[in-house]
Amino acid sequence: MGLNETNQESEIRSLIDNWREAMRRRDIDAIMSFYAPDIRLFDIMPPLEYKGRDEYRKIWEMCLPAFEGPIECEVRGLSITAGDGMAFSHGLYRFTGKMTDGKEMDMWARGTVCYRKVDGKWVITHDHHSVPINMETNQALFDLKP
Repeated sequence: MGLNETNQESEIRSLIDNWREAMRRRDIDAIMSFYAPDIRLFDIMPPLEYKGRDEYRKIWEMCLPAFEGPIECEVRGLSITAGDGMAFSHGLYRFTGKMTDGKEMDMWARGTVCYRKVDGKWVITHDHHSVPINMETNQALFDLKP
């Protein structure tokens, strides 16, 4: 823990590291354990919005079997702000992995995540991941790198 990092920021950083490890293992139950039951989420996958952990779990159930082996997640430029029972983080997330069709996924996304402390445990209450678009073609730019 850095000199200026609070215990709450350290707890959030641990949550993020544990979430990344659960994703690497493709462990859907572990992944979902980080989200509040009433999470509101904006992801790069449709629809525009997910309401609730059960709805969001369906996307993971669809996506995870498309991978052969681990899904790696690198985080750069992570900034965490934490207070009494509420926190948020933002940074750049790189997702890599081998798909079952042999293709390699390698993409960067922007992420802003909000947290709430419930019964002494931090949970994700809002998650927003996005990728920029080309304004002329209206196509997502999955190949951008920091």
